[in-house]
Amino acid sequence: MFPRQYKLHNAFTSRVDRKECAHDFLDYTLREQEIKRQRLQQQKDCVPKRLRGQGQRLVLAILRRHAKCSYTQLLNHYCYTTQAHKSSQSSGVLDQASSPSLVSAFCRAATSHVFPSEFWGNGLEGSSNTQHIMTSIDRFVKLQRYESMSLHDVMQSIKVSAIHWLDHPGMKAGQPFSASDFAKRQEIMAELVYYVFDSFLIPLINSNFHVTESSSNRNQLFYFRHDVWQGLSRPALLDMKTTMFEEVDPRTLHQLMSRRTLGTSHVRLLPKDTGMRPIINLRRRVLSFTNGKAVLGKSINSAMTPVFNVLNLKKDKMLLVLDRPYSLRKKFSQDFRHFGRIYLSKGYKANLFSLRKLMCALASIQFRKNRS
Repeated sequence: MFPRQYKLHNAFTSRVDRKECAHDFLDYTLREQEIKRQRLQQQKDCVPKRLRGQGQRLVLAILRRHAKCSYTQLLNHYCYTTQAHKSSQSSGVLDQASSPSLVSAFCRAATSHVFPSEFWGNGLEGSSNTQHIMTSIDRFVKLQRYESMSLHDVMQSIKVSAIHWLDHPGMKAGQPFSASDFAKRQEIMAELVYYVFDSFLIPLINSNFHVTESSSNRNQLFYFRHDVWQGLSRPALLDMKTTMFEEVDPRTLHQLMSRRTLGTSHVRLLPKDTGMRPIINLRRRVLSFTNGKAVLGKSINSAMTPVFNVLNLKKDKMLLVLDRPYSLRKKFSQDFRHFGRIYLSKGYKANLFSLRKLMCALASIQFRKNRS
């Protein structure tokens, strides 16, 4: 919860190795291995002075409250669902997503159940801090795809003077504190706020909801309960397995992957008003192991960039050799007039080649009729 005070890797003073992580910040949800390595280096566990006493007791209270909290009951209370929502036979796919307001209420209720109110302060100023944290959680849940919220925005309205567990050991009640003491309070409180959003709120949302955008509302985020999303995505995944993909024997797959460096891509489903659209991510960097250590390699797009540039150069040279785009377009428009009536058709990319054959056959039939 306070990695900077324990001299662990943190988001404030540590650097991120781009060979291990493609993001600006590491995922600090699970860090038992790092804590175990530090304990082996140190002879004994030493709690920082600022975290001893009341602060240490509050952390233990969080562990007890987390063990007693029934997240499933909170989810069913705030984001309830019926059997009709779990099936794709109801009205629309996007209509079965949980409202961001209900998701926000669930997250705020879970945070209130786990974190004691003393963590945010005492008295009227402590209540104001608690209300500010809850408002920030509501704002975080309702953010759209490319919107962001900084830690500075959350820390701006928190009054650290009302948080008594941040007091220096031996400090008397009501005693004014120095600028260095105020900076230390801000430092510890910033770690706590970052932990609440990064290691509690985000995993809470990921473990209960599938968060995605849609093809019709590009920047709006939709929250689908995992049981609802499973019922919606199962028919689409079965259709992809039977029509778009071919099952490969594991031994053959291992042989193919040992001879190539492209790796594999990840497929996700993008919900539409009616149905799903598969999206393949070729920008994700491939994870490989070098000397027993996980290292991020090149993405498929990066590996295919040289080939793509060669093909583009070849295409540009072919256009320069032709050097008559206007005459080709003019001849095409003149020939098109003999077809008579024009028909426009719309189809999916999966049926593009069969649709092209059908249109060519219809055009040839219409051309023969006009000639006869």
